[in-house]
Amino acid sequence: CSHCASNPTVSSGSESSSDSSSGEEDAEEDNWMMELQLKQNHPDRLHPELWFNDKGEMNDGPLCRCSSKSRRSGIRHNIYAGEDEQAFCNPDTNNADKLYHYRVTVSPPTNFLINKPTVIEHDNQEFIFEGFSLFSHHPLEKLPTCKVIRFNIQYTIVYIEEKVPNGFTVKDTELFFNYLFHEILELVDLDLKSANNKDGCPQFHIMPRFVRELKDNGKELLPMYRVLE
Repeated sequence: CSHCASNPTVSSGSESSSDSSSGEEDAEEDNWMMELQLKQNHPDRLHPELWFNDKGEMNDGPLCRCSSKSRRSGIRHNIYAGEDEQAFCNPDTNNADKLYHYRVTVSPPTNFLINKPTVIEHDNQEFIFEGFSLFSHHPLEKLPTCKVIRFNIQYTIVYIEEKVPNGFTVKDTELFFNYLFHEILELVDLDLKSANNKDGCPQFHIMPRFVRELKDNGKELLPMYRVLE
């Protein structure tokens, strides 16, 4: 145009900026393609239609591209207010004197109850999977009600406090957590430990509940050693 022709400096600067921007986009696309190829060729990939999950990685590179300073704060970096306290359980006991036990329930049970739930036989009895227990180092006194909408149905997740059961150790819950969430589901970025306490306990311990019905609305929990066998 006549404006560009009469201002060669502006034209040159504009072209230089455009070339620089184009070069950055090309480099970013090359990095993205390289990351995809690395994940496609990973030897531990389970299936051609599944990506291999690397901790802290998405399909096209790092999950977080924040600066080192920014990574020191914020829930997106797994840093939450009030998690500075150190928590250490005895791995060989149930720590009934330290933990608070909550049975996790979902209401209504629509789409969660199945005809053939997982069953474990023990001592000629059948123990049926009914959900999970949550163990916290602090009482959950003012926990807001959690509501989730799935398939146009609103579900309410409730935590019912109960006495800490026997038949498990904290080490059992950690072995189960790593096996199910990391090894099977490959949720490699799921980390329940405080950012300032990687050597201590996670904020919560999770235990699967396999139960059999008893008289007078009682229930017997299957010991964790049997679940882990």
